[in-house]
Amino acid sequence: MKKISVFLAFMLTFLFSACSSSMFDKLVEAYESSTKELASASSNDDCDRIHDELMEKLYKISQDYPDWEEIIQKEGEDSENVKKVTKAYKAWNNTLESATTDNHYMFMTYCNIPNAIEQITGKGASKKTEETKESEDTSNDLSSSSSDTNIDEMLDSYEEYVNKLSDFYAKLKDMEPGSEEYMSTLGEAQELEGSYQDLLEKCKDAKGNFTSEQLQRYVEITKKLTEAMK
Repeated sequence: MKKISVFLAFMLTFLFSACSSSMFDKLVEAYESSTKELASASSNDDCDRIHDELMEKLYKISQDYPDWEEIIQKEGEDSENVKKVTKAYKAWNNTLESATTDNHYMFMTYCNIPNAIEQITGKGASKKTEETKESEDTSNDLSSSSSDTNIDEMLDSYEEYVNKLSDFYAKLKDMEPGSEEYMSTLGEAQELEGSYQDLLEKCKDAKGNFTSEQLQRYVEITKKLTEAMK
C-alpha cells in the first residue's frame, strides 16, 4: 500500500509538472509567434490585429487552465518557466513599442484629416497653419456646425478610451508577466471593447476638418496614449 501511495504521489507531481510546463510553454509560444508576426507587420492595421489576436490567445490560455492561479503559486515567480515567459513578454513589448510609434497616425487618417502626419510631426506646419487660418477665415460658422460638434464628441470618446487604456497599461507595467495578478488583470482588456466600439462609431460620424483647438486637443490626448505605451 505504501508503494502504491508513493507511486500515486509521484504521478500526481509529474502530471502537475507537465500541466504547468504546458501552460507556460503556450504563453511563451503565444508571445513569440506574435512578436515574430509583429516584426514583419506592414501597416498599423496589422499591428492592431496582431495585438488583439495575442490578447485572445492569452485569454484562451487562462480559460484552458482554470487552475492557473494555483499553478503559478506552486511554480513560484523565480522559476525558469516564469523567467521564460518574462523574456518572451519583454521581447513582445519592445517590438510593439517600436512598431506602434506611428500608430496614432492611423486615427487621424481614419477620420480623413488632411496631412495627418504633417500636422502631428510639425513638417509643413507653417503651410498648414496658413491653410487652416484661411479656411477658418472663410468659414466663420465652422465652430458651431454639426460636423464640429461631431468632432468634439469623437474627441470625448477618444479621451475616454485613452484614459481607460492608459490605466490598463499602468497596471500591467507594475506586474510580473505570467504572475497571478498579471493574468487576472488581462481579463480587464475585454472591458475596453465597449469604449473602443463607441470610438469607432464616433469616428464614422465625424466629418469635416479639425479646428486648431480641436487639433491641439487631439495632440494632447495622443501624447498621453504614447506615454502610456512606452
